[in-house]
Amino acid sequence: MADETTPVAVAPAPTPAAPKPAAAKPAEKAKVVAPPYRDYPTIPALKIDSMVESNPYVAAAAHNEALGFPGTLVDGWEQKAVAKMGELLGKYRSLRVYMDACVHCGACTDKCHYFIGTGDPKNMPVARQDLMRSVYRRYYTLPGKLFPKLVGASDMTQDVLDDWFRYYNQCSECRRCSVFCPYGIDTAEVTMAAKEIMDSVGHGHKYVERDHGQGAQDRQQPRPARPGAGKHAGRPRRGRARRHRCGGQVPARCPWRRSAAGHPSADFFAEPHVDSLIGYGKVFHAAGISGPCPRRHPKPEISACSSATTSR
Repeated sequence: MADETTPVAVAPAPTPAAPKPAAAKPAEKAKVVAPPYRDYPTIPALKIDSMVESNPYVAAAAHNEALGFPGTLVDGWEQKAVAKMGELLGKYRSLRVYMDACVHCGACTDKCHYFIGTGDPKNMPVARQDLMRSVYRRYYTLPGKLFPKLVGASDMTQDVLDDWFRYYNQCSECRRCSVFCPYGIDTAEVTMAAKEIMDSVGHGHKYVERDHGQGAQDRQQPRPARPGAGKHAGRPRRGRARRHRCGGQVPARCPWRRSAAGHPSADFFAEPHVDSLIGYGKVFHAAGISGPCPRRHPKPEISACSSATTSR
């Protein structure tokens, strides 16, 4: 038995455990409120061939040739148009996908403002695509080559070309229908392909070819861009478009030629009128190039928000 005076080893007191962090409060779930159902839009009544008499102007030979296209509809244009389609199908994989992917669900039907306004079923985006799709099936799919009537395939004929020219030139390529397409088919790309095919055989749109061709000539000719501008070339117009500043950054002085071309009529007649022209002036002024706003003074050095720069 141990002596009472013998010291006894005492075990050290246990170290208190660190307090556990407080449990995080569960995040509150976001309250999602479904919007109320809307009335289903009423699709306009169909007006078969209501726009069949709408025949855009065909470009003149000079307009086509200025851009390197045939002046008039070439001999054997049917085969050349089909060959051009094959070239585009090989160049743009998306175009072939758009030709094959459509299931004709009709989601795009009432999204086209041209169809809503005219009621012509060929102005439905899906029907407008089918104008090219039918030719694609005839020449570039096996079922279309063997059983064309069963798959809606058609030959490239004058009637088909007329429908292409009539309805593809009614498409504004706004891509609104593409937003609602569950497959993302880009009708604008189909429209651009059709127009490129028509251009390649000498069947372009007058105002497209003329304005683009004149723009190409303007870029090649010295100022004044066209003969006949005379003493009025470079004379500035009065008003807000002549001198304008944007937050002290980019001055714009627009000596508009009387022979200036390339501006949509909306720039002159639609609200807010001259604002678009001011935008043109700033771009050409800052770029130091000629065009609708030829400059007579050297290109300025643009600095960020330089309030010291003054309009000329």
